[in-house]
Amino acid sequence: MSGRSGFGDLLRGLSRLSDAIGDAVENGDAKVDRSFKVRSLDGSDLGEAFGELKSKLKEKAEEADEAAAPATGLIELELEVFESEREVQVLIDEPRLRPTYIQLDVADDVLVVTATNDEGEYRGEALLPRPLAMPGARVETRNGILTITWSTDG
Repeated sequence: MSGRSGFGDLLRGLSRLSDAIGDAVENGDAKVDRSFKVRSLDGSDLGEAFGELKSKLKEKAEEADEAAAPATGLIELELEVFESEREVQVLIDEPRLRPTYIQLDVADDVLVVTATNDEGEYRGEALLPRPLAMPGARVETRNGILTITWSTDG
């Protein structure tokens, strides 16, 4: 799975929580004592008063996104290949892609997956255990996981 989700999403979520608390205070629905301090797990003062937390969270979310973005603009897909006596499966865990975005190409024993959506261009390659052809493949997506399955003779 791509490293773009995770820490940056957490920080964005905390920023949205901070916005919601601020809105509640502005509407008179809540009172907030903005003088508390944020401390680390070891108890040391991080020096961030609540009023500064929102801007710091947004800043850290942007830094996390910049660090996770590939320098080339191409997002590398991770393909996992599994083989049993009855089938060969390739799994791609990328919830941001819909089946209509995905192009699959097989040349002998190499699978190439490419896709484009609003977030960028994706590409991944996998070496298959034997030469296979796309017309013989079953392609499914469920819960953000694309599964390509070829039945084999065993």
